[in-house]
Amino acid sequence: MPTHILLFDGECELCDRSVRSILQLDKKEQFQFASLQSEAGSRLRKETNTEDIDSVVLLRADGRVFIRSDAALETAALLGWPAKAAAIFKWLPRFVRDPVYNWIAEHRFQLFGKKSVCGIPSKADRARFLD
Repeated sequence: MPTHILLFDGECELCDRSVRSILQLDKKEQFQFASLQSEAGSRLRKETNTEDIDSVVLLRADGRVFIRSDAALETAALLGWPAKAAAIFKWLPRFVRDPVYNWIAEHRFQLFGKKSVCGIPSKADRARFLD
């Protein structure tokens, strides 16, 4: 089964918690992960022309690329219930969603903390990380 790849900030506590939640909710194991700081993340960002994005990038299995609030909402939609409920915010225009998303992204270290060490996935989850 083709997988979607979620690129996330490996230094961000909020991002780490989000990835751990996705791992729990992703019963179909349709997501793989790479931190933005990893070799795989850097290579994929270059290949998809998303090098200027410093928060989250979703690379769908069908080749579509989502950034910022679109990436978060598309990820929720792909996960199914209950996460899919967050996708209701897709109806809000991007010019409304992205400023809120960007504010949280800009202040994520002050609000949620910064990791000094990248989290180590469990043995069961390691295969889903590209780093």
